Amino acid sequence: MQTFYARQSLKLRVPSAPIPIEDYLQEPKWLVAAITEADQVEAIGDDCFRLELRAKRFMQLQFKPQVDLKIWMGTDGTLYIRSTNCQIIGLEDLQRSFSLELAGELAPLHKGPKTWLHGSAQIEVNLELPAPLKMIPGTVMKSAGNSFLGGILKTMKGRVRRQLVKDYRRWAQVQATDTATAVANS
Repeated sequence: MQTFYARQSLKLRVPSAPIPIEDYLQEPKWLVAAITEADQVEAIGDDCFRLELRAKRFMQLQFKPQVDLKIWMGTDGTLYIRSTNCQIIGLEDLQRSFSLELAGELAPLHKGPKTWLHGSAQIEVNLELPAPLKMIPGTVMKSAGNSFLGGILKTMKGRVRRQLVKDYRRWAQVQATDTATAVANS
């Protein structure tokens, strides 16, 4: 059994907006929209989503990961994300020995007039390597696997940096406009 692991941290300045980021983060769908393309995600229940990542290639293996995620907000305003199920489409023979654990958190932190989002995500994959890959030295395989997982997390981190802030600004403006319109009409 081989174990691969990667971790990424995030510190992101949140722009000033008329509505606090905590209100925005109460809707888990916003975080999901920030970490992946709309055509790669499906809502499967309350605060549960299925992500189907684009086809990946690792060494000689080609597969498409499908991960079910639960996203919820803790009482302290921290947003949590956990994998609940995973399949590797295209490598069904490895499914029996395959496990994936994804966990992350994202929390707003107020420092004076500025707000920051602090978070981290980690991913761990365990699997029994197919015979051809067992020929590769363990340290080389471990390094390649960890790097592969790190690349997935870096992609998600980059999307959160670009998309979450942009979506939050747009959402806050719409909310503020709707509130102002409702007050003016009452």
